[in-house]
Amino acid sequence: MNEMKKVTLGLLTCGLVLTTGIVAHAEGSATTKADIKFTQGGTEEVEIPTPTPNPDPSTKRNPDPDPMPGDLTEPGNKGPLKFVDLPKINFGEVELAPFTQNYFAQFQTRKYTKEDKTKADGVYPTLVAVQDLRGGAKGWSVSVSHNGRFTKTGVNGGGTIKAGLSLKGGNVRTNTFNEPEATTFKPESAIKTDEYTNISYADTTTEVAIFKADPAKKQGYGKWSIGFGGIDEKTSGQGLDGNGTTGEVNNKKKGLNPGVRLTVPTQIIDTDNGGAYETTLVWTLSQVK
Repeated sequence: MNEMKKVTLGLLTCGLVLTTGIVAHAEGSATTKADIKFTQGGTEEVEIPTPTPNPDPSTKRNPDPDPMPGDLTEPGNKGPLKFVDLPKINFGEVELAPFTQNYFAQFQTRKYTKEDKTKADGVYPTLVAVQDLRGGAKGWSVSVSHNGRFTKTGVNGGGTIKAGLSLKGGNVRTNTFNEPEATTFKPESAIKTDEYTNISYADTTTEVAIFKADPAKKQGYGKWSIGFGGIDEKTSGQGLDGNGTTGEVNNKKKGLNPGVRLTVPTQIIDTDNGGAYETTLVWTLSQVK
């Protein structure tokens, strides 16, 4: 049996050598064709997950996080143009104040995959990510709306408070392209870098654009994220809201993300039975017409 294997292998090897020799000694040249046809992406039954671009502008930002699993029953989380990452914003447990008070979000703790394929924890800003695999650069826009209210949960839930949400930072990043394409095709942030943009006002429903890809500038193809805040800039724990530069440090207000701010005006707020107050943010991804 072993001899038969050797003979067969030898014949195949000779055949390869002869074929190669014919091409090598031929006069002139010849051409052949290959073809491939592309369809829109993001419609596979089993889509291989890829990391979300980390939009943190910090000098020592963590590696791109593993994707946040989305609810595919939501229309915005499936298809060739979709959200691939949306934030759950946590402000933690905070103390009441006898005046209008600003509170800041916690940074997100996410898993990322190391080069040896093991998992590790990293700290990330609040971020939103979009994937566009429709083909070409057709453009899209992202907006968010909020009604300026938080409702108490738990057994004795139902109470409502007024609160306004604001964002700043608006750093945009991709892991689809390297430079210079990453800059050339980068969508535009509608959130200012060093000034807060109000997403909602207390007890008032608003919708605000945060992120846009312009088809005329060939923007938006691939995977892009926008982040609010960065790990190089954290609250100091000083001052009334913990984001000051003088005074004693309150550790409960230290190390938070000033890129996401919640302003709670003076009002009667119930703390009985330990229920948290929750709200819903509506993120809308639209094609550019």
